[in-house]
Amino acid sequence: MIVPLRPDQHPDDVDRKVNYIDDRQGILLKGIIFNRFQPGNRMHEDNVKLCEHLTGVRAAALVRDGDTHLNIPAERLRSLYE
Repeated sequence: MIVPLRPDQHPDDVDRKVNYIDDRQGILLKGIIFNRFQPGNRMHEDNVKLCEHLTGVRAAALVRDGDTHLNIPAERLRSLYE
């Protein structure tokens, strides 16, 4: 499963959501998609790193406003389906 979140959410909220999905629902979480990501926004960039650290789940994609395609390397996309 891949869960979409916003990069301006508090990392503790992200950790709680990930733990709920993983522990309580028993669903294997393979990635987080961060919507409305703003490159160069230090808060967004730091939150993505902190969320990855707290949850142990890598960001699958960073989607900016107006994006029409997910920019995911082929190897990473393949790993989401294993």
